[in-house]
Amino acid sequence: MKDSKFMQRINALMGMSSAVGPLKEQMLVQLIQEDPRVLEAMAAAQGLLVTRGSDAQPPPAPAATPAAPTEASLPKAAEESSEQKQADKLKAEGNRLYKKRKFSEALEMYDKALERVPDDLTYHNNKCAVWMEMGEENYPKVLKTCEDLISQRYDINSRNPGGASFEKVAKVYLRMASVFEKQERFEEAIAMYNKALTEDNNKQTRNALREAERAKEKFEKARYVDPQKAEEHREKGNTFFKANDMVAAKQEYDEAIRRNPMDARLYSNRAAALTKLLAYPDALRDLDECLKLEPTFIKAYSRKGAAHFFMKEYHKALEAYDKGLALDKSNEECKKGKEQVLSKIMETQSNDVDEEQVQHAMADPEIQRMLHDPQVRLFLRTLEENPAEGQKAIQSDPRLREIVSKLVAAGIIRTR
Repeated sequence: MKDSKFMQRINALMGMSSAVGPLKEQMLVQLIQEDPRVLEAMAAAQGLLVTRGSDAQPPPAPAATPAAPTEASLPKAAEESSEQKQADKLKAEGNRLYKKRKFSEALEMYDKALERVPDDLTYHNNKCAVWMEMGEENYPKVLKTCEDLISQRYDINSRNPGGASFEKVAKVYLRMASVFEKQERFEEAIAMYNKALTEDNNKQTRNALREAERAKEKFEKARYVDPQKAEEHREKGNTFFKANDMVAAKQEYDEAIRRNPMDARLYSNRAAALTKLLAYPDALRDLDECLKLEPTFIKAYSRKGAAHFFMKEYHKALEAYDKGLALDKSNEECKKGKEQVLSKIMETQSNDVDEEQVQHAMADPEIQRMLHDPQVRLFLRTLEENPAEGQKAIQSDPRLREIVSKLVAAGIIRTR
């Protein structure tokens, strides 16, 4: 049961109940030709059905011994094997020429292979690969050829068992998917990948399907971009923001971002609305995106400082305001914001421990790294046992002084 190919064929056999007439017979023949164990499974299943019936039913008659091959059939089989080998050699030569981009010569080799074994999807599929490389004007021909091959799969397989195996049919579907992707017809490409998986479920095809789904999403987003409409939605959002309708403002900014995801202002605008809605982590994500697009956007730093302030992450608020002031030391929003933070830090040092502030600080990876630093751990122990020595250490080590300032701002170290 660990043989996935065999299980796929058994599943296909179980799913044939809806098929009727010659089609069902062709499908059954193909399954048995590709894996004789399918016939054994059918026999076993029929035996189970007999056992579950009346005890009076006689056991099934023994299968007839297959007739030995006649002398006349042996040369024919040998001849077919020889033709297949010659065709495969021609295909290999065609593949070599294809890799060297000698497309006309490669097509000639594949045609010669088809002269020897006309009923094999592989050689036809290889020709389709060459046509694709020769230019997009050949895409319709490739699709038509692939459709014809799939429609004839059972006839081909009856004339040449294995010539239209599940794996080979899957590769034809993959060829069609490749054409559709190049044409940016992603819905149809995804449909072809799914059909390929029903024929041959393998990791490579599953990965290709996921890539096509991602490409479709990216394509649709890019097609939706319209900077003019984005600006219209931004202005509507600003109107709602001024009217203190933050939910409506955010919705307009959402649409503006979908219309122009490369405009840094839009993320800053939405962050302002999210801050008013008390959604501080979401606001910070938008501000990070804004600064990724435009690192010198000072208003984003002032808004980031405010969001951290409201989350009682005063050390991060100070850092944000300082970055804004490094770009423009006269920026009033950053100056006032920093003053507010420093005042709050002094206030918290005078009051009881703020557990919420400490919890936020301890969740910060930077604070955790500081507290695990051997030098910092030694300093904290010294500060507790001998405060005067601790103060000397701060004065003599700029790095330690910066760390202690952050720990004080975070509420980890208290000065009183």
